[in-house]
Amino acid sequence: LRQLKVQNCTIAEATFSWGLTQSGSGVISKTTAALDSNGNGWNAVLSGGLLRLGWLDGLKLQHAALTTSPTGIQVKCQTTRQQGLNRFMARHLLLDKIEGQRQAKIKEERDRVEKLRRSKRKRSRGSKERMLADKSRHAAKKSSRRGRYSED
Repeated sequence: LRQLKVQNCTIAEATFSWGLTQSGSGVISKTTAALDSNGNGWNAVLSGGLLRLGWLDGLKLQHAALTTSPTGIQVKCQTTRQQGLNRFMARHLLLDKIEGQRQAKIKEERDRVEKLRRSKRKRSRGSKERMLADKSRHAAKKSSRRGRYSED
């Protein structure tokens, strides 16, 4: 077996389908697709063909752009009229978003561990003495009631 590495390709007549349920599934058929590898995912530009999405059927597709990535983050940047500069800025925005997600996961884990540590912490001496005093007061109150309602 040989492994084939593809950076980009053009498909004259392609079909793309997705989804598992009737309402969440879709198909793009008889379309021309230009695929470019973007490292971990793909950029696809589709032109022509038919779109069927859930209950919508037989819509003509003129142009669509799709991006797939393992993070699921998409960034579009059109601040300048220069394609290279826009791509550069979009990559930086993407890196910022990925870093933000990574930091959020780290903070979430740290907070979970801290909460668990706080819940297992022993009570302070004063707190423990107050709790025991309250318990003994409550027990004395209950024991004083015990003799009142005895059956003869």
